Amino acid sequence: MSLETSYFYDMDKNWINYETEKKMSIREKLMNAFRSHAQGHIDKHVANVEVYLHNPVGVGEHPDIMEAIEMEMEEVAKYHDMLEMLDKYFVNDPTNGNR
Repeated sequence: MSLETSYFYDMDKNWINYETEKKMSIREKLMNAFRSHAQGHIDKHVANVEVYLHNPVGVGEHPDIMEAIEMEMEEVAKYHDMLEMLDKYFVNDPTNGNR
């Protein structure tokens, strides 16, 4: 399969072919990369919370499990807020001058 006919799955659960991806602007590529980066951090910190909730005995370096969960949730909130800001201020919107 050649590169032009190859497909990948994006963060919005859409199949995109590489030909379409090559036509994306640098802005779109950066926004997609940032979205993927932030979502990856969210997934990581949610997984950590799940470990604490389901097996707190197995996490020896955190004697205060609640504090550890709180720290993980703060990271989830930080990246969630960043995604909201991306959608609010940087998506194509005719009212904001098509930034």
